[in-house]
Amino acid sequence: MTTPELMKEFKPRFVSIMRELRENGVNDPETLWLIGSLAGRLVENSGKQSWPDLKAALTNESYDSMLMTFQREGNKLAADGKGKAAHAVETVAASLIASRMADPDIVTGNDLMDQLIDRSIRAYQKHNADKLN
Repeated sequence: MTTPELMKEFKPRFVSIMRELRENGVNDPETLWLIGSLAGRLVENSGKQSWPDLKAALTNESYDSMLMTFQREGNKLAADGKGKAAHAVETVAASLIASRMADPDIVTGNDLMDQLIDRSIRAYQKHNADKLN
């Protein structure tokens, strides 16, 4: 459930993540690969066809659990000096949170983020398939 306090905190951070992806992320293959590998493994494990499909299928309990895992792992990566990996976790987590927001700006941004994440997943999957051949 979206509260005004959550929206006040989340929206500026979401906009910042989107801006950073647009300005830097799309030209950073490592970050895109990290995003694709994280989201791709989650999609594969869920049996869903895409990142948006996985998000739509989450129960409240699995949503909360996934967010807690993202927070714990993202904080650990940041503490270990793995900034790009931490940023990938933050990006995927932001997309997850945005999927439950009703704000029209966030909905539009989340649709764009979902497209980027799904493209990153396909690149990750192609890379892994190429390695097997």
